Amino acid sequence: MKVDVAYKLNWSGDEVVKEMEAELMKSSMSTANRIVIAAKSKVGRSTRPITEKHPGHLQDTIRARAARKKKWKPGAFVFAGDRTQGIFWHYFVEYGTYDKSAHPFMRPAVDKNFNFMRAESEHAAKRAINKKQRGKTKHSPNWGGAR
Repeated sequence: MKVDVAYKLNWSGDEVVKEMEAELMKSSMSTANRIVIAAKSKVGRSTRPITEKHPGHLQDTIRARAARKKKWKPGAFVFAGDRTQGIFWHYFVEYGTYDKSAHPFMRPAVDKNFNFMRAESEHAAKRAINKKQRGKTKHSPNWGGAR
């Protein structure tokens, strides 16, 4: 008696990687937005009127942006300040100067959301893997198992 057995391997690693990048991008942006909210709350709102000497409020310039897909892997950045508007003193507020004490706002916001960032990234990776696994739970007709 001769028995021929054939195995078919369905490699879907590229699909999983693409799905994982998309999920990680979503989680990175949600974490960055949480950091923006926390940093804005630490800075507070200035009561000074906007003039030529005081072109804007630091709180208004704190923002999140997604990483460029072609250059970097999934991720997000949080920025403060805007040189085009003349708001460049975010560094001086965060770290202080020779005559002004530091009032950190970005580092505490990142520290406050660090564990959330780790957990959200882990959940995003698991969601991407589980999406593919859920698709594989259906038995193929030639699998041989009773259904």
